[in-house]
Amino acid sequence: LCGLEANYDRLADFFQEQETKTHTKFDEAKISNEFETAKKCFDVGTKYLLPTFKKMTLTDTQKRVEGKLGNIPVPFVGFIDFEFSDCLYDLKTKASTLSVPSQSDQRQVSIYHHFTGLTPWLAYVSKKECKQFRVSNPESQLQNVIIATESLMRLLSISDDIEECCRAVYPNLDDWMMSEPDKVKAKQIWGIK
Repeated sequence: LCGLEANYDRLADFFQEQETKTHTKFDEAKISNEFETAKKCFDVGTKYLLPTFKKMTLTDTQKRVEGKLGNIPVPFVGFIDFEFSDCLYDLKTKASTLSVPSQSDQRQVSIYHHFTGLTPWLAYVSKKECKQFRVSNPESQLQNVIIATESLMRLLSISDDIEECCRAVYPNLDDWMMSEPDKVKAKQIWGIK
């Protein structure tokens, strides 16, 4: 799978880099669980995706794409996991596979489709199975990206004070992406006890 094994081996380095970058100490039990999950997902992904991928011509992995959409002044940047001659795949690891692809994942690969013209696919890999979905409506999903981005631009136009803009949306303190320093700051901004 073109370097996935090397990427798995780099997982420890990734966590250390993130700790340094975010000044956050990650829970060792969670890291250990992530390693176990990553290993199982790697094994399942290899079993299910390798036969499909071997039938296609791989042109790139982790390919950076960048460009503008509509009248949005900020460029969109992303990385295509697997680019083939006639399609692209984005790989998602999940605790359990989905029966339909998430809207946010469809929007992400629709951006990649816009910049490359390649048919977008999503592969969801869990510890037990892998499901692949062709995104059949990338143009519609791309319009949703533009609408969402314009909404965010309107929110940010409220004020030059980022904390005032933040107060317009209540935080989800349970979100796994919020570090402890983020939670402390969010509680300060919203006055949460």
